[in-house]
Amino acid sequence: MTELRLMAVHAHPDDESSKGAATLARYSAEGHRVLVVTLTGGERGDILNPAMDLPEVRGRIADIRRDEMAKAAEILGVEHRWLGFEDSGLPEGDPLPPLPEGCFALVPLEEPVAELVKLIRDFRPHVMTTYDENGGYPHPDYIRCHQVSVAAYQAAADHRLHSGAGESWSVSKLYYNHG
Repeated sequence: MTELRLMAVHAHPDDESSKGAATLARYSAEGHRVLVVTLTGGERGDILNPAMDLPEVRGRIADIRRDEMAKAAEILGVEHRWLGFEDSGLPEGDPLPPLPEGCFALVPLEEPVAELVKLIRDFRPHVMTTYDENGGYPHPDYIRCHQVSVAAYQAAADHRLHSGAGESWSVSKLYYNHG
């Protein structure tokens, strides 16, 4: 059997569990290498479980998300890498408030693209998954994840771009989780 390498690019920790988890687990169980790349730390994510919506949880949400991501990677049988950008949150209201300064959705596109190109060239996936151009729904981090993933997918194959990021690599297929 030929080894397949699959890279799933997600905006937040927990997205790997709600968007394609069965596919990731299946390919891993079949002996293929699967890498989940999480672009942000999920620092501004919602707590949907009322039993966990406590001040002591909210105060250490980034640590909790890291622990949850490690457990999810173990359960799914996947490798994992953080890109380390700050969650943008989901602005609510009418009109929408501005996004926080320094958040992922406002970072210059070149920064996360360069980091993802390095990972693509190092891991050398045959297949990548990410979000469609609307992010599945208009969350600023999902839209940015799409922009970063598509730009890195294209740039990784071009030897003239990101010359210090390793040998160029052309990913065979790019799939969207939503579409």
